[in-house]
Amino acid sequence: PQLLAGKGEIAKDAVCDNHLTTTLTEQQLVNKYLTQGGPTNPKFCAVSLNRYEQKKNIPLAIKAFGAYIRDVRSNPTFNANDYSLIIAGGYDPRLPENVIHYTELLKLVKSDFGDALRCATVMTKSAGGDLPSEYDDDDVDKVEVLFLRSCTTNAKKLLLTYASAVMYTPSGEHFGIVPVEAMAFGAPVIAIANGGPLESVGMGDINGLLRTGEVPEFKKALTLLWGKEGLSGNTTTPTTKKDSTTAAAASRIHLTSKGQEVATRGASRASETFSLNAFSTKMGDALDHLCDGKE
Repeated sequence: PQLLAGKGEIAKDAVCDNHLTTTLTEQQLVNKYLTQGGPTNPKFCAVSLNRYEQKKNIPLAIKAFGAYIRDVRSNPTFNANDYSLIIAGGYDPRLPENVIHYTELLKLVKSDFGDALRCATVMTKSAGGDLPSEYDDDDVDKVEVLFLRSCTTNAKKLLLTYASAVMYTPSGEHFGIVPVEAMAFGAPVIAIANGGPLESVGMGDINGLLRTGEVPEFKKALTLLWGKEGLSGNTTTPTTKKDSTTAAAASRIHLTSKGQEVATRGASRASETFSLNAFSTKMGDALDHLCDGKE
């Protein structure tokens, strides 16, 4: 009855731990693909973390990224290897929808952006959590779009650690854990302005960028984070914070000043609202009120 009367309290679950434990093979994912410019000079990396299903709207991420690359590649200092889009998520070769949609995404990259984007595919082992030896293929680090199927937890954490944008493309999701995980790792979020992100991220370009599900809007959001000139145009240096999550946000050294601000505020929101400490405090307060006989 108290809940129906609007007197209840909501303790938001601790949905993400930004602690990272890597294996040697997963470290190759960083050394070979994410940080070709060195650990202190990483490339621009956009990440999409979703199952290979049509309802996840992954083509939006590909089209927005491709449109951005076409805009900035006219710069004299443009280097395609400075940019990447990693499509990572659950993939089961026994599920027809996964297989069909993966094929559709490959065709989209090759047919619509063949002049601007190259792609490759890696599938992780379902057991053991290691990336296969085929990842050592020298051609993998020369592509702009990487399909990472059946992504392990540690590989996902590596992606979120180095992501300079996480594009969350599903529409009408009930909550959607990916934006919160991304914010916890200090990665700026671009998401559709409906469903779960309205609560987890919030409007106003403060903790993340919420947009309509149109390609031009997502491309503009990428531009807001990465700049009109791309990697060569951003020279700002972020201020290092003591808190681990905001320090992770500050490591995105090539983001625009607005991008750094969004990343840092998003990390703070994840820590203040969705961390285990925040959950414990909220639950403790609720139990104290219950024991004191307060509503």
